[in-house]
Amino acid sequence: GLITFAGYADGITPPTLDHAHLVSQLNNTQIVTSRSEDGTAIGDAISLAVEKLNALDARRDEKVKSKVIILLTDGENNAGEVEPIQAAELAETLGMKVYTIGVGTKGEAPVPVTDPFSGKKVVQWMPVNIDEATLQKVADLTHGKYFRATDTDSLEKIYEEIDALEKTKVEAQHYTDYRELAVQPYRASSLYVPPLLLIAFGLLLVRFVLEQTWLRELN
Repeated sequence: GLITFAGYADGITPPTLDHAHLVSQLNNTQIVTSRSEDGTAIGDAISLAVEKLNALDARRDEKVKSKVIILLTDGENNAGEVEPIQAAELAETLGMKVYTIGVGTKGEAPVPVTDPFSGKKVVQWMPVNIDEATLQKVADLTHGKYFRATDTDSLEKIYEEIDALEKTKVEAQHYTDYRELAVQPYRASSLYVPPLLLIAFGLLLVRFVLEQTWLRELN
């Protein structure tokens, strides 16, 4: 599944095996440029993820064996109603692991914002402060792990490591839509004729032609 968060957390995609759809939704995710929506609601994001994962058991005959949340953030919790540690404690109670990833570099980073006077998007340099202590504690509380990513290569390696740690067999049902041609009726003018009847007519026609030509010559 996919949850985005800035000033508030938003569930974009529920837990799914449709990875193509998940990637598509991720590619369509945009950075918040409005100051009214700005912020980093880490605790709310974890809480929403816990809610979505916990709801899986209500829709299945068997409980999901492995429930994992991957938290990717470049800041510190400064918005929302739930503190990250409270959300982590809830996740741990329900048997969920949280892997936290702090991304980016400390200091300042270019951030696209909307100019309040012109309405145009501009880039401003804003301070970046990753709360590594909280991210580490969230991971420790839930028996997960904290990672630090400073570029795309290190982030890719982190995801590969998490993927190797959390391998779970999942049974998926696939459905194939097919038609039995032997019983599916065909339309001839305004009439629907069963295929078996058409085959019988075809054989009779072939026999008639042979009797009138080739078989007659043999006789």
